Amino acid sequence: MKLDVFIIPHSCEGRTQEDTIESFGKIPCTFYTDCTTYEDINKHHKDGDWYMVIYDNEYIDEDVQFAIPVFIDCEDYDCLILHRFKVNNKHEKSPRIFRKHLKLQPNSLFPAFQEGGIAYETVLDGWIKPTEGYE
Repeated sequence: MKLDVFIIPHSCEGRTQEDTIESFGKIPCTFYTDCTTYEDINKHHKDGDWYMVIYDNEYIDEDVQFAIPVFIDCEDYDCLILHRFKVNNKHEKSPRIFRKHLKLQPNSLFPAFQEGGIAYETVLDGWIKPTEGYE
């Protein structure tokens, strides 16, 4: 399975996407850096069966890197929720990986209404982490 990864710019000057891209290791991905809004992502052509949204001030740890290929190979769900580590040892859960037919809400990482519902699964392995010095 191939994953399309949309890297959204964060309001951190001087950031590059290198750390974000490198964190995906050997996962078969195509990276897109030309989208700045969720609406841009909705309109963008997707080559893979799944797509992911991540910000350029974030990266995935090795546990998520190992888990993604396993989860996107399954047919039982449409959206994967990942844990995101924040500063001060806080964390949150956020939908981040979607089947290519799902559209995002205009101002949210949650998918728009889908006839028949959306099957969610939470990936318990690993974290999305902020690049050092950024949240």
